Amino acid sequence: MLRKKSWFGTLAVIATLSVGMLAVGCGSNDNSPAAPSTPPFATPPASLNGAWVSEIVEGNLLCTIDNGNFEMKVDNNRFAKGTCLTSNLNFKLTITHVHSDIINSMSPVPVLVPNWYSKSELKTALNSIVPITDADFEEEFGEMFREQTGTYKLEGGFLYVNKGEGYQQFHRQ
Repeated sequence: MLRKKSWFGTLAVIATLSVGMLAVGCGSNDNSPAAPSTPPFATPPASLNGAWVSEIVEGNLLCTIDNGNFEMKVDNNRFAKGTCLTSNLNFKLTITHVHSDIINSMSPVPVLVPNWYSKSELKTALNSIVPITDADFEEEFGEMFREQTGTYKLEGGFLYVNKGEGYQQFHRQ
């Protein structure tokens, strides 16, 4: 049980940091624009389309945005994909799938078949390897699939993302 908890815990930390760095940002900036409580979200402007890179603790985070869909990689390991919607300078990021690449990269041997997994598919796949309760799964992996909101701004070839804790800088690849 300790081994399972340790392995799941490590994955959860990497997942939370990776998603958090994209959706929450790091550093500080007191001039952060305030997000309205219920903005009408739609497909992002074409200026957000493309590949964006930011350095994070785990290495490089690559986020590719294409007309409201996104895919993230951490050091070339496919990590997550989902939808990205905007309203003025506000964004809403929803992860719909995580990839086995990121999970298998943390294990001495691959544990999952290479594939994209929705939240329920991931739980089923992990449960077939090591039994995991709904509560344990939610504690370890639930954060990965929670909707993230915040603000962004584009300046030159840079994208700045913020969820109230300062801006995370991305450069266009």
